Amino acid sequence: MGLLRLLPVVIVAFTLVACSTIKQQHGYAPTEHEVALLEPGTSNVQQIANSFGAPTLTEDVFGVTWVYVESSTARRGWRAPETQRRRVVAISFDDEGIVTNIEVLTIEDGREVNRTRRVTESFSDTLSVFEQLFSNFGRISAGQILN
Repeated sequence: MGLLRLLPVVIVAFTLVACSTIKQQHGYAPTEHEVALLEPGTSNVQQIANSFGAPTLTEDVFGVTWVYVESSTARRGWRAPETQRRRVVAISFDDEGIVTNIEVLTIEDGREVNRTRRVTESFSDTLSVFEQLFSNFGRISAGQILN
């Protein structure tokens, strides 16, 4: 009988715990102080690698750029996580590996990108698995495979 009296207390306790905020930290970006120590024209790739480690991603279309990304999210209960803070540090290098530019972006610098829900239909969606398998018979001869 004593367990039945505790049941409402246990339910309320679990409900309160389920509604608590869960915070998560992802990635790493150098702090403002660390970025201030870098000097374009004198700092190099090796110094950056020794100080900050490997970047989150690299871009080498227009020269070499190392990008460090850090973000903090919070989730309350069943709701989707909300990004609380985001910091992106992009460090560009010239051909000799010398720092040419340092750019620091925060969540305020970002913008929303609307995703489209369109799906490209393929011909295989209209055929069954057996139709797809058997449609290949007769297309390739043994001579084509051996040559």
